[in-house]
Amino acid sequence: MAAVPARAAEIGAASMLGIQLWVEGDNLAALNLYSRRVDTLDDDSEQIGLLFASHAAVAFASVQDMNHMRTALATRDLIGQAKGILMERYQVTGDQAFQMLGQGQQRQQPGPAVGRREPSLHRHIEPAILPSRRRPS
Repeated sequence: MAAVPARAAEIGAASMLGIQLWVEGDNLAALNLYSRRVDTLDDDSEQIGLLFASHAAVAFASVQDMNHMRTALATRDLIGQAKGILMERYQVTGDQAFQMLGQGQQRQQPGPAVGRREPSLHRHIEPAILPSRRRPS
């Protein structure tokens, strides 16, 4: 590990304090504090760093939650579109269309790509689960 102190000295860091960022058991990142002087990061520095790190971790976790929510909403929209197409095309209920999507997803890549690949989806679903098309009389 001699390379790390040597590299730190090259960039002018004589002292360093690393604090793990976490929220409810999730290890998010680390807050690293540097000083150009030796022995300047003391117990007070650690307490201030811990306070700052706790606020940073909450903010970071909030951003992650918002990103997860956006992804979930986009995925929900794609799944809804695919369900609607299957319901119209095969005259099935919403639950049946959802089951069809689940079976098609097992044969394809995971995630919302199922909705985007709908035109070829019927080739990936077992023929036994596809109801026959009903023609209007």
